[in-house]
Amino acid sequence: AFLGRNRIEIASRKSRVKIHFGFIKSYMSVIARMVWTLFKPQKAEKKAISLADEFLKKLRNNFNKATSIDERITLIEDAMPGLTITALLQCAYFGPALLSERFLSGRLKKVMGNDELLSSVIQALPNNPTTKMGLKLVEMAIEYKKSKKTPKPEDPHLKAFLREFGHHANTEIDLGMERWHEDPTYAINIIESYMEDDPEALLEKLKQHEHIAKDTAKKIIKEIKKKEGKFRAWVAKKEIFYIRRLLGLRERPKFDIIRGFTLMREVLQTIGDELVEQKRIRHRNDIFHVSFKDIQGSDAPLFKTVEKNKEEYEKQKKIKTIPRFIANTGECIYSVTSDDDGDGLAGVPISPGVYEGIVNVIHEPKNAKLKQGEILVTHSTDPSWT
Repeated sequence: AFLGRNRIEIASRKSRVKIHFGFIKSYMSVIARMVWTLFKPQKAEKKAISLADEFLKKLRNNFNKATSIDERITLIEDAMPGLTITALLQCAYFGPALLSERFLSGRLKKVMGNDELLSSVIQALPNNPTTKMGLKLVEMAIEYKKSKKTPKPEDPHLKAFLREFGHHANTEIDLGMERWHEDPTYAINIIESYMEDDPEALLEKLKQHEHIAKDTAKKIIKEIKKKEGKFRAWVAKKEIFYIRRLLGLRERPKFDIIRGFTLMREVLQTIGDELVEQKRIRHRNDIFHVSFKDIQGSDAPLFKTVEKNKEEYEKQKKIKTIPRFIANTGECIYSVTSDDDGDGLAGVPISPGVYEGIVNVIHEPKNAKLKQGEILVTHSTDPSWT
C-alpha cells in the first residue's frame, strides 16, 4: 500500500548517491583516531571528553557574543552539523572495542559453542557516563539514608550531581522538555526509591558486577588457551582489554549530544524571553511551539500559532505506538501487532530470560517509583529512563 501511494515519487528518485567531501574528510579522521586508540587506549576517554568540551565551549562563546534573535537562530542551525560531526569523531575512540567484541564473540562460538560469557565481560564497564550517573545516585541515597535527610534541590550533593548530569531529561531528545537541572523531581524520586530499599546492598551488587566481569575474562582466556594455545589466548586477552577499556565510551556521544541540546535549549529560552518582552508570546517556553520561520517571518503576535501547536503536541503525546520508521512523505509505518482483547499491552521484552514478579505499568517516569523486583511495563522508553 505504501509503495502504491508513493510510486511516482519513489520512481523519480535518482539512484546515484552523492557523497559530500566533508563526509569523506570526517570518515578519514575517524579511521585515523581509531588507529591512534589502538596504540593509546588509556588516553581515549580523555580525548573523547575534551573533543566535546572544546566544541561546546566554543559554541557557548559564540552564543554569548550573539546580540540579535536572527544571529542566535543562525548559530543554532549551524551548530547541529558540528555537534553531529563531534559525536561521529567520538565514535572512533570506542571503535576498536566494537571490533574486539565481534572478534571475541566469534571466537567463543567456535571454542565453546556460544558467546554467552561475553555478556558478563561487557557489564559494569568503566568510562561509561550512564554507569557513573547510576553509581552517583546510589551513593547519594546511602548518604541521605545515613543522615536521615530527605533530598532537596538546594542540597550541595544534589547540586553537584546536577552540574554533571542535569542536562538529562525525560524524552531528552526533545529540546522543549524540562531538564533535570530545571526540575530535579525525577532524580530525587530515583534517590528516594533507592533509600526505601537497601542502597548499600545495591552498591555492593553493582560493584560485584565488575568482579564477575574480571573473573569471566580469566575463565575465557583459560579456556581458549586450553583449546587453541597460548597465542590465541594472548589475542583474546588483548581483545578483552580493549572491550573493558573502551566499550563504555559508546555512551559518550549521546551524552554530549544532549549536553549540546541543553545549551541550545537555554539559547532558545533567551529568544523566548525577548519574544515575551515584544508581546509576541506569553511565556518563554512557548518558543518551543513555534518555528524559526514563524519568528522571522513577521513581527506579528504568535499566540494563535502557539495554541494550535500545543493542541497538536498534546494530541501526539497520547499516541503510544511508536512507528518503525517515518517516510520523507511524513507517513508513519508501524509494525504488525497481534490481536488482543483490547485490555492488555502487547510488546517485546527488552531483557532475556524468565522472571515472575509484580507488574508496574508506568506511562511517565517523572513521578513514578519502581520498587526493586518489580517488572516495568510501558509503551516505550528512552535513555533517560535508565
